[in-house]
Amino acid sequence: MELMRLENFKISSTSSTIVEIDNMKVTRGKILGIVGRSGSGKTMTFKGATGLILERGLDISGNIYWQGKKKKVSHMRKLLGKNISYVMQNPMTSFNQVHTIGYHCYETLRYNLNLDKKESRELICKWFSRFALLDQDRILTSYPYQLSGGMLQRVMLSIAMALGSDMIIADEPTTALDNVSQKEIVESFIEANRSYGVTIVFISHDFPLISQIAHEIGVIIDGQLVEIGKSKDILTRPENIKTIKMLKGLIDNDKHF
Repeated sequence: MELMRLENFKISSTSSTIVEIDNMKVTRGKILGIVGRSGSGKTMTFKGATGLILERGLDISGNIYWQGKKKKVSHMRKLLGKNISYVMQNPMTSFNQVHTIGYHCYETLRYNLNLDKKESRELICKWFSRFALLDQDRILTSYPYQLSGGMLQRVMLSIAMALGSDMIIADEPTTALDNVSQKEIVESFIEANRSYGVTIVFISHDFPLISQIAHEIGVIIDGQLVEIGKSKDILTRPENIKTIKMLKGLIDNDKHF
């Protein structure tokens, strides 16, 4: 069953088409890996579809469906927070450095769920525990710059789960992390999906990483979705020549592209 779909979706400037997606489905309860080189339009596609692109001179057109119903971009923007959550690439810039982690958690849950501080603390600490954030008093009283990138990523994931989000968009969440932290955050996303059924869109330039986490893979090259399907099919029987060249390059070079 699909949760979200883009049809004939375009993001254009006055001089060119930046993103053009003919048909892309996000399946409820699955992890969709979106892979492509830096600057290919991966992030812009989902920011555009969820109303996070506000730059003048850019036009967004086409059809966006959420839970089977056609939505305007303005309607999608209203879903951000409770229904659709983001885990950003650089967690340090996702938090206001002058406020503690506790403040961010309490204010977000109060605004979206109408919880008081005590209720918010109980809820967020429950999710902290599930993602191995065990020193909860220290975390809640810390400022963002006092925590590691991996911890901040798991804080953002905990907030998204506490909100009861239907879909979490993880935008290059492992790029700025060391290998150990990368492994921890990937395991946390897998746990969120496997145990709680949350739908995840995992955006990355790292094809080997995507192959480990995703049930389905979409390949975006130069703003176009060139192929999408089950991970096993994309990895073993790719149909598009651009996907084939991408995978061949990985094998030849034995490195990320």
